Amino acid sequence: GVLNALAGNVMDAAGVARTWDSGICECSKDTGSCCDVYCCTSCQGARQCNAIDGQEDANDMALCFAIMILNYNSGYGMVAMIIRYRLIAKYNISNEGVINTFFLGQCCSLCSMCQTHRQLTSMMIWPGGTCCGTVAPGPLAGVGMMK
Repeated sequence: GVLNALAGNVMDAAGVARTWDSGICECSKDTGSCCDVYCCTSCQGARQCNAIDGQEDANDMALCFAIMILNYNSGYGMVAMIIRYRLIAKYNISNEGVINTFFLGQCCSLCSMCQTHRQLTSMMIWPGGTCCGTVAPGPLAGVGMMK
């Protein structure tokens, strides 16, 4: 949406740095999305990629299938690291270096994807849910998600 398209560019242009809104192991803050990440990892990866690209609550089945193949061949770490890096780069999240991004993506891949989902949601860019967290939380519910 418009909000998503502007947020990254405006933040970068203004030099405003963000920080992570939650820790890597705070799945109790959003159990629905965490269950979705653990049960439907490939589709959740596709949803998060779409959200970063400005398509909130959208699932691209071709991307979901590609991520499923990548997960099968290389494990969840590669996808988690790519999503994490893209989120950090686009929204100027400053309290994490490249080494941390690599290791959190590789060693704590599912927790990392849960954290990136929470971060997108806290920025009002809801990736959506596939099988568990299918209703937008809190203030996002009923807003109509700018598309």
